Formats: sequence, C-alpha cells, structure tokens
Amino acid sequence: MPVSPLNAEFLANPLLFIRKHSCSPPDNDESFGAELARVTPLAGEILSGGQGSSTGGDVVRNSVKSLKRFMRLKPHTKPDFPNTVTLDLKTMRDTPNDDRIPIYWLPWFSLRIMEITIPPVPSNLVDPDDDEYPRFFFTAGINGCSVFAKGEATNPTIFHAGITGNLGRGAPQFWRDQMANTGTGYGASAIKGEANRDDYMFTRPQDSALASKYLAWLSQASPGSKPFAIDIGSSFGCVFGIRFGRHWSLYLQESMMVSTVHFHKKSDIAKVKQHNNVSFQVKGSLVKAEPFQHKGNVFSKIVVPPKKKDVFSSKSTRPLPLRVSEIYPTKTWSRELLQTFAEHAG
Repeated sequence: MPVSPLNAEFLANPLLFIRKHSCSPPDNDESFGAELARVTPLAGEILSGGQGSSTGGDVVRNSVKSLKRFMRLKPHTKPDFPNTVTLDLKTMRDTPNDDRIPIYWLPWFSLRIMEITIPPVPSNLVDPDDDEYPRFFFTAGINGCSVFAKGEATNPTIFHAGITGNLGRGAPQFWRDQMANTGTGYGASAIKGEANRDDYMFTRPQDSALASKYLAWLSQASPGSKPFAIDIGSSFGCVFGIRFGRHWSLYLQESMMVSTVHFHKKSDIAKVKQHNNVSFQVKGSLVKAEPFQHKGNVFSKIVVPPKKKDVFSSKSTRPLPLRVSEIYPTKTWSRELLQTFAEHAG
C-alpha cells in the first residue's frame, strides 16, 4: 500500500510536521477498556456538565499499560477543526504492508486521570522493531486538560487529566492536587514535565476596545465603507512524544483556531435571486451563496440598536499552529502564548 502523503511528511521530519500542521487527536478509540485503579471522592469540587451547579464527582485513576495503536494521519472531519489533522487509530495493521505508524496511545475520559508507562528499550537491542517498541507517542487532544510526565526519559510515565464541563477552581492546581490524592507519586521531585490550560489557552481577552471600534464603524458614512473584520480565537493543544535512541522527549503544540468575521452594512449589499437560490454581493463579490450557511461559512443578519442599521456577517475559520516546545524532560519555553500569537499574527 502506498504511504499516505501526511504519514510520509510526518515520518520525514516529525517536529517540522507538527510545526506546520495543527493537530487535534481524538479523545479515545472504541476498542479501549479502562481498568479501574483507584477512586478518590471529591464531592463539591467539580461542576460537571458545564451547568454551573456543583454536583461533585469521583476522579478515577486508570492505568492503560503501554497501550499500542497504529495510526494514519488524516484531515479532521469535525466542523470545529477545519484544515487540521487528526489520527485514525487501529488496534492492528489492516494488511502486512499497511502504512500505519505504530504509536503508544494515551486516551482521555472525563473525570479520569489516564496513565501510561512506556517500557524501556532493552539494552541488547540496537535497532528495535517499531511495531514492538514504537518511536512515537500521542495522547488525546487537549482543550483545558492537564498532562503530566515523570520518571526517567528511557521509561516515562505520562498522565492525562480532564473533565467535561467546568472546574470549581483553577485547573492546574486542581489536577496537581488530584495527582497527589490518587497515589500517582506526584511531587516537585517526581514530576519532570507538565502542560496545563494556562500554557496553551488565552486568559486575558480584551473586549471593550473592540466594541468601541465596531460602534465607530457603524457610524461611518455608507455606501462604500470597508467591511469591519475581527479575529476570534479558540485555543487548543496537542502533546506528543518522540523516542531518540532510547530516550523520550515530549512536546506541546500550541494552536489557535482563528475565525475571521467580516461585517458588511446592508446598504453596501446587493441581493440577487436566481431561480430558487438567493445570493448577496458586495461591490460585485459574492458574500452569501445560500441562506445562513454554505460550505462551513456562516452568514447572519444582525440588527444593532439604537441606530437600527442592518449588518451582514461572513465567517471563515483557519488553524494557526503557534509553537512547539519541549515539556519533558526539560521545559524549554518561558514566553506567554499571547505574545507568541501577536508575533505570528503580525
């Protein structure tokens, strides 16, 4: 079977691939069966389901015992992640000549601390078989979760902690506490690397200045005014690992899904109807191909009081891989994500 273009590009230079392509791995795979290792009651600490009421819950520690999967990189199919890549995971190769890449895989489950210990390569093996001792590690995509790593670089233990919904307090300290409570051996000397939501998500949005600019644009003379454009960012991350010889390095990819929204005044838009299709044009350029949504772009009509000016908006979304940094065994960055994003955005 020919090697898929994404797999070939990844194998040629894994770090360069991750710097170029925003990656959002799946949460888990259907074949996975978690083993219950330890339960610690945490009633009142967790706001489950994102409903804003403290219902409590148990954080469960699960060991997956060096779970192996065979991956094929592919374009993401979820509408929330256009133009990103994800992993198609299988428990075994489809055929003997399959181009799938063997990996160690750590899934995610809500209210879980998922744990994997990667076995060391035996000292008598100079060039170990990749199927038996994979060279790559991936865990589920992170969007508020915490990932921890401890142990020697030849034999690391990695944890993935998260929930669906909201936490009652700051995620980094919450999961550090739960790491200690569930007997992981967490401590300043044991944990050699970690990635928390503050490492890859924005924490200081500034809305007031943007609102002022928008209102000023509304008051400008029309027709012929330029559209008002804003960028809306949604942060996410990916933690993956590479074995160099016998030693592992873990990396955090920080990415931003950027949606650019263009607002057009109604007076600048011409409505065109052909047969049963309705389109809208601004100075001859097509804005709207069909009502409200077309090929992933969302269009809406907004009435803004008190001036009662009708505004149409169009949205396009693209991923922006911001930075790839080592988090284990050495954490190698110190700059804020916002500063990095500003450099890329220009």
